[in-house]
Amino acid sequence: MRTKIVLFLLAVAACKSSGGFSSGDDATDPNAGNGNGASSSSGAGGTASSSGGDGTSSSGASSGSTTSGSGGTTAAPKVDVSTEAVMAAGLARSYVLAKPKSFDPAKKYRVVLVFHGDGGNAAVIRGDTHWDDYTGEDALVVYPESRPNETGWDLYTPGDTNVDEAFAFAIVDDLVARFSADRSRVFGWGFSSGAFIINQLACRKTGFFRAIAPNSGGAPAEPQDPNASTWDQPYYVKCAGQTGGVAAFVVHGNADDTVDVESGNFDAQYWSHVNGCNDDRDARLPTPPVPCAKAPSCPVGMDVYYCEIPNMGHAIWSDGAKASWAFFQSL
Repeated sequence: MRTKIVLFLLAVAACKSSGGFSSGDDATDPNAGNGNGASSSSGAGGTASSSGGDGTSSSGASSGSTTSGSGGTTAAPKVDVSTEAVMAAGLARSYVLAKPKSFDPAKKYRVVLVFHGDGGNAAVIRGDTHWDDYTGEDALVVYPESRPNETGWDLYTPGDTNVDEAFAFAIVDDLVARFSADRSRVFGWGFSSGAFIINQLACRKTGFFRAIAPNSGGAPAEPQDPNASTWDQPYYVKCAGQTGGVAAFVVHGNADDTVDVESGNFDAQYWSHVNGCNDDRDARLPTPPVPCAKAPSCPVGMDVYYCEIPNMGHAIWSDGAKASWAFFQSL
């Protein structure tokens, strides 16, 4: 029970803060940020970008209304970028969409939802991660925008009245209706509070995500929902209506002084337990990409990876989008 309390306090603090696959190069970056709010260089796709404690960055992100790429790893953009509008819980909301230039309405596309951290926005997280440089013509990449005058995401209001939960569901409904999205292959990536919300969504609606990749976040918690319970041990929360787990690729810096590294470690342990893997941390098996390790004995398609990045603070792992996309593609 003490573990659960500690991790919940970490989550609240973060919200208030301003045989494996291979993804290619080993990218443990000692300069990826120290959680003190200082931003680092942006540059080409795959370089580290620190978003500090509040998810903001000084990098030059493309505007959501442009029709060009983010200037990352590709020589020419493979996507068209637009800002889309959707109604959710009675509110007008928006998201930035990166759609393949070769878009074919007869094809069903994977979807990647990329959630920014507190104080960030859709354009900045796109510029910091270069997600659509890696997905290219193979997926619809969505960068949701938090509500105006809000710094981040509503994590703990129970589901029926949670406007950000309704927003995520409305985005996918919109993509299925208008952009040939494959509802069975929706993936979630998030940084900081964005990492927390994808954990919450995966917990609250089993099967919404095919897999998640939280960066610098933590496991689900339900401090406000009286209908939540626990699994067989008291520190593994069970969301109301939750029937199972989700494949997960968890990333955390071991020098994170905004969201403690223990929060990310427990995130991987939580999904290992719920998925039916061996949740013993000492049993994890080093598996590419370096420095990741995989929980043993996971059911097919429900793998859990934990990647603890040496010397990285509260920041986005330089190889995070590439490695996460490789994981998503492997499922």
